[in-house]
Amino acid sequence: MRPNPQGAGGASLSWVPCLGVTGPGRDRGCLRAESLLLQIDGGRWRGRGEIEVAAGAGEGSVPVLGSSDRGNSGPPGVSALEGIDSTAEEARDFLERAHRARETALAACRGAVRSAANCIRATHRGDFAEAERLLGEARTSLEEAVTASEPVPTVRYAGFIADAEKEVAEATITLGLIRDGRLPSIREVGVGVAEYLGGVSEAVGELRRHLLDSLRRGEVSRGEEVLQMMDELYQLLTTIDYPDTLTRGLRSRTDAARAAVERSRSDLTVTAIQHEVAASLETLHHKLHSSERR
Repeated sequence: MRPNPQGAGGASLSWVPCLGVTGPGRDRGCLRAESLLLQIDGGRWRGRGEIEVAAGAGEGSVPVLGSSDRGNSGPPGVSALEGIDSTAEEARDFLERAHRARETALAACRGAVRSAANCIRATHRGDFAEAERLLGEARTSLEEAVTASEPVPTVRYAGFIADAEKEVAEATITLGLIRDGRLPSIREVGVGVAEYLGGVSEAVGELRRHLLDSLRRGEVSRGEEVLQMMDELYQLLTTIDYPDTLTRGLRSRTDAARAAVERSRSDLTVTAIQHEVAASLETLHHKLHSSERR
């Protein structure tokens, strides 16, 4: 019968089989301790775990086999590494706060993006009162995201809040251009410069949609006004020549804006010519009809 030695502070230790041990060492067992530290080998302290010991070791001296001689002289129940517990607690506390901030900010950003998209749809329908209301909702959600993430910079500047800011900027700029014919300032929009410029580039595409809607209604003059706005926005974007790390990929968006402007110019030109031809044919028809009456 193997002895059941006592750990530091009277903690009970129990023998358990050592799996995978064969040969001369088959009589060895494993000593499992429930206490944090064991006092073995002449007063040295060892950490919790399974420690291989000789099967017939007597009380007071438990020889350790196959383990490195790394002991320390700390009291029972205290970690061998000073400060490890407080460091772990500090890390867990920070990550818990960061996790809560991230979840709150993500939900708020999703709401901001959704309201901004609905604002743009209402703007294209001409329902400007509804668009203004939805834009207010988007800004409120965005403020919630910023407030929740501000204490944790790793969350605040992770990127998803900047994406939401760009969407809100796009909605604000689109509404201002279509309803008022003016470009809201950076201060009015209330986002960063890079996010504002991203909104400007995306608004060019929304203006193209508005231009095509105008052409389908036969409003060629309105199409010309919108094309002029698109061209001026594109010219603004071409003056911003800085690395993409600062402008968040503005160069590729500027290229897309240029393509939208050129396609819109082509569509407007074709439609204008068609309207001129239709007007000429209508005039000729009236002249022929008048001649026949005479």
